[in-house]
Amino acid sequence: MSNIYVVGLTGPTGAGKSTVAELFAGRGLKIIDADKAARDITAPGCYALAELSMAFGGDIIKADGTLDRKLLASRAFSDEKKHKLLNDITHPFITMSIRRAVKALSDAGEKIAVIDAPLLFESGIDIICDKTVAVVAEKDIRLGRIIIRDDLESDAAMQRMSVQNSADYYKSLADIIIENNGSLSELEELANQVADEIRRAADEACR
Repeated sequence: MSNIYVVGLTGPTGAGKSTVAELFAGRGLKIIDADKAARDITAPGCYALAELSMAFGGDIIKADGTLDRKLLASRAFSDEKKHKLLNDITHPFITMSIRRAVKALSDAGEKIAVIDAPLLFESGIDIICDKTVAVVAEKDIRLGRIIIRDDLESDAAMQRMSVQNSADYYKSLADIIIENNGSLSELEELANQVADEIRRAADEACR
């Protein structure tokens, strides 16, 4: 990946990572969506879908052959062991898909690729990154956002948060931290500053 500058973007649910990805895209940075890669590798007939079915039950596959994501989530997020099993199955497939996407951008002449990955560090995708960025926020703020975004009860939202790492985890690993505890305009200003920093770093790396 030496001819393309790769940035990993991550953060816990409700912190605002996806919003930062959108803001980066608005500044012309090319985004690789790990969630899209996860959807692609669980399409009907794919090996990952078959493995998930064996691990979490055949009923997670609907009659039309597609994955029942809500049912899978309810089982995978029920405890840490099942969540780890989900990740162990899907991460190798997702990582392979992301590597192909980075190569495609490089082949197309792009100089920067941003990998939007909730599990950037846990999956090991950060190994191909030149720079990592984590978006974090206070717990109560994240909780409120998740409840509104996903139309969940408080208990269900807290369960999702409980199987994820704390803000300190991301702060200890990421090169750049974006604290998203304020308004959207404040986040936009921070994201623009980081986007400029990424471009400068990419230009420096290409010299």
